Amino acid sequence: MTALLAPGSVALRHVAVPCRELEPAIRFYERLGFRRGFGKPDDRGRPVLQQMGLGDFFIELIRGADPVPGGGHIGLSVPDADRTHAQLISMGLAAEAPQTGASGVRYFFISDPDGNRIEFTS
Repeated sequence: MTALLAPGSVALRHVAVPCRELEPAIRFYERLGFRRGFGKPDDRGRPVLQQMGLGDFFIELIRGADPVPGGGHIGLSVPDADRTHAQLISMGLAAEAPQTGASGVRYFFISDPDGNRIEFTS
């Protein structure tokens, strides 16, 4: 049987992230370097979805969705986790202390305004 998806034939395009209110989430992700993209209003004209792009990847913020139960997270790879951690701290953002995982990867987590966790690894 031939697999539908194979390495090199698929790439991760986006991740949907639930949020209670869009504006605080938008401001948070803009501070990380994401830029506003497509936005969609509901039937009353209120924003209900906002795409936040970073290169070829984007996060889709969805207003009114419940946070992921059990602590799901978004993982972002950066050149130097310790340097990124220091930069986020200097911006006034709270971040857990960097650690070295069993695989040797350096990582740490921050949380967005709705408690969605973002992991930075190098």
